[in-house]
Amino acid sequence: MTTDCGSETVWMFGFQIALREGAAPQIDSEVFPAHKYIKSVHNTVIEAFWRWLLEKLGYNIFNPINPIHIHIFYWIFFPLVQAELNEFQLYWNAHRIRLQPGKQMPSGHVPNHVFSDPASHGGEDLGIKVNPEVVQALCQHLEEEEGSRTKHLFFVLEEFTEAASTVSEELNLPSPSWENSWDIFAKIATHLGELVE
Repeated sequence: MTTDCGSETVWMFGFQIALREGAAPQIDSEVFPAHKYIKSVHNTVIEAFWRWLLEKLGYNIFNPINPIHIHIFYWIFFPLVQAELNEFQLYWNAHRIRLQPGKQMPSGHVPNHVFSDPASHGGEDLGIKVNPEVVQALCQHLEEEEGSRTKHLFFVLEEFTEAASTVSEELNLPSPSWENSWDIFAKIATHLGELVE
């Protein structure tokens, strides 16, 4: 696993090391580390994507100092981004990689097929079987130290979700999409701003 050096990756680092040492102690971690930190600027795919996203979809109506704007932003855009990631994952794992005869890695195949049956594509299964009880114990330890998973994956307060949903129904707004998201943002921000004042 590779990540940038953000503080949010500390647990991932520790768990990757623990899982590797427990499930595959025979693998030389000096040659094949379980985790490696890289600078975020070397994560070129995501860094390039943020600039594209700002240029293509960026608007100036968002005020990061306004708490209402932050809540609306989370309420609208987190589900849109998650849906996009889910769709991309399905697409990427099911698309055919172009044939590259000089490459060592499989090409001309579909990633899902290669991962499900590497031998039929000239590879070997190097997956490491991990004891599910060990994973459960690590998850429990993390929850004891940091709080529940739900708590950390819940970006929008339940009260705000109810308020935004109510306003959306009152204004007869469509479901958020990339095409209408900023219009919805502006309408809800205006409406909630008037209610707060």
